[in-house]
Amino acid sequence: MHAGNSITRAKFAEFCGVSRATVTNWMDAGMPAKRTRRPGSEVQIDPAAAIPWVINHREPPGSQRERLASEQADKVAMENEARRGRLIDVALIEETLMGLAAHLAQAHDAVSGRLAHELAGITDPGLIRTKLLAEMREIRDGAAQFSLRTADALDRLAQDGERSETAAEPDGEPVGGSDANTAGRKRRARKVAKQ
Repeated sequence: MHAGNSITRAKFAEFCGVSRATVTNWMDAGMPAKRTRRPGSEVQIDPAAAIPWVINHREPPGSQRERLASEQADKVAMENEARRGRLIDVALIEETLMGLAAHLAQAHDAVSGRLAHELAGITDPGLIRTKLLAEMREIRDGAAQFSLRTADALDRLAQDGERSETAAEPDGEPVGGSDANTAGRKRRARKVAKQ
């Protein structure tokens, strides 16, 4: 290998679009490179010799290892976003919406029981309309109060989480691997705007 044709490990990594650690792994697996035993000296790689090796030995794009690395990076990014309060647990949203739906269903079902006898004797459409509007406004007010209480509860959860959690770092745990702490984690939510 001629020194004039050689480049550093960092330059070779940049050229291949990979990390220096990946180039080191390739060298350990047999990629041609000139290593010296002197501390602090840089590895020299002849691209004309190394590139054919990389083409023959590099895992193809979309390989299982590449997909798993991408999934691991996505997992860490999502955990960080959740801890910052930018992601909301889907199960928490479902639970909240189901609670609101149950509240509205109960309130609507109660209208007929409250008004059936009262409206039966009224013949004035304007008075019937007024009574129905009052009931609907009461239901809307109740739904708004339910939403505000839910928003306050979600805000408290988010604040508790911010005090007790730090940003995620790669944990070496494979994506989809077991996580003994999953059940103990607090749900996180973004503050819901109050109107």
